[in-house]
Amino acid sequence: MNEENISPSEPVLGKDIPWDTIKGELCRVIEFVPLGSVKDGKVWTPNVAMPYGSLTIECKELPNQKAKWLITHRIDFMHLWEVFKERKVKEDEEVLVGYYRYRTTLGKLFSSFFPKIYIMIYPKGSFEKFTDQNWQRETKGEAWAREMTPIAKWDPSPNNRFLY
Repeated sequence: MNEENISPSEPVLGKDIPWDTIKGELCRVIEFVPLGSVKDGKVWTPNVAMPYGSLTIECKELPNQKAKWLITHRIDFMHLWEVFKERKVKEDEEVLVGYYRYRTTLGKLFSSFFPKIYIMIYPKGSFEKFTDQNWQRETKGEAWAREMTPIAKWDPSPNNRFLY
């Protein structure tokens, strides 16, 4: 694999598009392109100066609906590897991702050392449902909770006190 594999045809989050554009939003993963691999629980990468891989995502808040998300944290890459290479996403499923935005002074200072991606697998069609304002207005209580419960999730920082 080489640098051509991540040459973005789409704008890149954090470079061309500010992270705040997708703040608090779920985005659907269209493609995961690993540049490294995971073997025996360890990440291997051919070039330490390169990202571990990339995601192509779509999100309602993005100007062109699609963007590249470069994977620069080892734990984020390991979770994506587990989702796409080990578990594998079934045909009737889709992967939705979001990112942690560190808000405290210490969190901002050390954010490059923390994983940033939370990953969830939902039934196919959930992205459209969750981003439909009519669905959001009409679905309440237990029905909403049932729909919003993912099939599987990877949350690297469920109790991280630097997030808030």
